[in-house]
Amino acid sequence: MHATEAEHTLLGDNPTTAERARQITREFLRGIGPQDSAEVDAVMIVVSELVTNAIQHADGVTGFRLGAAADTLTICVDDASREQPHTRHSHPWEPGGFGWPLVQRLSETVRVDTRPDGKTVRVMLLLAHSPGPAPPHGRTRHGPGATGSPREADPCRGRTGPAQDGSERWVVRGLTSPES
Repeated sequence: MHATEAEHTLLGDNPTTAERARQITREFLRGIGPQDSAEVDAVMIVVSELVTNAIQHADGVTGFRLGAAADTLTICVDDASREQPHTRHSHPWEPGGFGWPLVQRLSETVRVDTRPDGKTVRVMLLLAHSPGPAPPHGRTRHGPGATGSPREADPCRGRTGPAQDGSERWVVRGLTSPES
């Protein structure tokens, strides 16, 4: 990200449905002007899957944030469960079990941070977009990327950190490994 470009972050309300999360996301995307409809489709699928997983497996979403930096979008979904997402091995004709692998496949990186009160799933996707005004919805933060990295947009900054129990993990394109 160039020093003159702004980082856009949306601190949205906590959606109680995947439909509401998609609505918040569409409003955010309108503000940053995405350039590739396939990347937008990937964002919408990932948002739907993350929020649905939090609702179905963790009693709901406790935090939802979006952040955009040059050519990336970061999605953060908090819930009250410390249980790590995992791939469910099921037959193709059985319902369910496909969301988490889909999130991993569509995303550049996926990070799961556990805390005493739950976890945050942080996903970064590629998303070419126009630098421009902040999204009209929610609270926004503007300024040069605080991390100085051109590929980072971290709306989770300040919310999560290294887990006390060492359970923080990075998943990169579906490969899981402990963070070093």
